Amino acid sequence: MEENYKKLSDARTKCDGLISLYSKISLSLRAGEAGYTLDEGNVKRVELIKQFKIVDTFSERIAGIKTTSPTQLKVQTYIKQATRSYLQENLPSTTPLPELKEVKEIQDKRQEESRIAIRIQKQEALRTQVVTPPKVQASVVLEQQPSNPDSWSTKGKTTEMSRDIARDNARGVGIATSEPARGGWTGEAVAPQERGHPLIEQKEILRGYLRQAIRDNRTDEVETLKSSLHEIIDAINSLGLDDS
Repeated sequence: MEENYKKLSDARTKCDGLISLYSKISLSLRAGEAGYTLDEGNVKRVELIKQFKIVDTFSERIAGIKTTSPTQLKVQTYIKQATRSYLQENLPSTTPLPELKEVKEIQDKRQEESRIAIRIQKQEALRTQVVTPPKVQASVVLEQQPSNPDSWSTKGKTTEMSRDIARDNARGVGIATSEPARGGWTGEAVAPQERGHPLIEQKEILRGYLRQAIRDNRTDEVETLKSSLHEIIDAINSLGLDDS
């Protein structure tokens, strides 16, 4: 009886491992993930059913051993009852997997939902971004020096300053005015603030999603995320944002 019981215990241990793995495969396929194939799941299901039969076989062998010992008879009866309960509890775990067509439909739906979610996030980022350079505000400070022929009030000097302001505006640089200093005008160029830009934040979010998809072996999402990440990076480069 000891040898049969050891084989029964070994078979139950294998069943426990297969139950866990088969359940994981089943959930993955029904969720539309690509970590496992339908063939892998069906192979594990066959192995699990085979191990259940081995458990039942050794339980019946133990129950059929002839004995005159009341203690051993009780042990045999207990083993048979325990095995029957074990099989009744775990046999439902061998529920068949979806058909290949259904699995493909689930995966296609998951991919489409992922693309829609990424598209919505990109649109939201684009709606909140600031792409217009700051308005140029400048004042020409003229110091009244009638006796000085090189005064800032001359037409030539005023025209030259206007050209400088227009050039700065074309470069997307705002000019902050300041109080006049004796002898002319002083100012400070202010570059647009890029830190915390929505597109840059979106890029980091997509990178996080991509790392998670690679770690979880969700190959169906990796290519979609890579494509979206490239689009965000192209948009950042086209706007000349500081992505350092």
